[in-house]
Amino acid sequence: MPQRHGDLPGHEVDDREDRAQQGQRRAEVAFNASRRRVRLLRGSAFFAVAREDSGHGRVFAVEVQGALITVLGTRFGVEIDGPDVLVAVEEGRVGVRSVDGQECVLGAGELARVGKRIDVHTTAAPAEIAAWRHGWLDFESVPLAAAVARLARYSRRALHVSPDAAGLVLLARVRLARTAEWLELLPRHLPVRLDPQEDGSLLIRRR
Repeated sequence: MPQRHGDLPGHEVDDREDRAQQGQRRAEVAFNASRRRVRLLRGSAFFAVAREDSGHGRVFAVEVQGALITVLGTRFGVEIDGPDVLVAVEEGRVGVRSVDGQECVLGAGELARVGKRIDVHTTAAPAEIAAWRHGWLDFESVPLAAAVARLARYSRRALHVSPDAAGLVLLARVRLARTAEWLELLPRHLPVRLDPQEDGSLLIRRR
C-alpha cells in the first residue's frame, strides 16, 4: 500500500514543509525480520537510518527505478531525476547498485547519478546534501530540459522546454518558494523567452 515517507514507522525521514509534497513523492514500504525496504516510486526523500543494536541489524534498502541503495546507519537523500536516480550522502556510507549491476560505495559528501551505470560526478559539503530539504534546488552544468523537469515537480504550474532550448546548460540555485520569480529572470541568463500557454502551462523557447 503506497505511503508518504513521513508515515514510515521507526525512522526519521525529513518532511519539513510540503514543497508541493516533495515533488509529489510516492513510496511503498516493506519491513521483515531481515530487511527494511522502501521503494520510491516518484519524487524525493531524505533518510536518517539508525543502526539496530539487536544482534545482526536489519539492512535498510531503498529501491528506485531498478537501482538499489543499501545501508545500515547513515543519512542520505534519494531523488528521481528523469530516467536516473540522484543519491547524495550526508553522513556515513551507502552501497549503490545500478540497474546493470555496477556497484560502488559512497561516503559523506559524495553524490552519484545512477542509471544503467553509476557516475560519481562531484563531492559537496555535507550541509549542502539534498538541498531541497531546505527549500533549494541546485543545478550545476545541467541541461535546461533536465533542470526544468526537476523543477516542475515542485511547481503548481506545468513547465515545458522546447527542443531547441533543451540542451542549454544551466548553472543556478533556485529557491523553491520563489520559482515564479526565478523563471521571470531566466531570460537574463540564457537565450530563452517565456511563452505562456492557453492551458496555463509555461513553455520555455530559445530566442
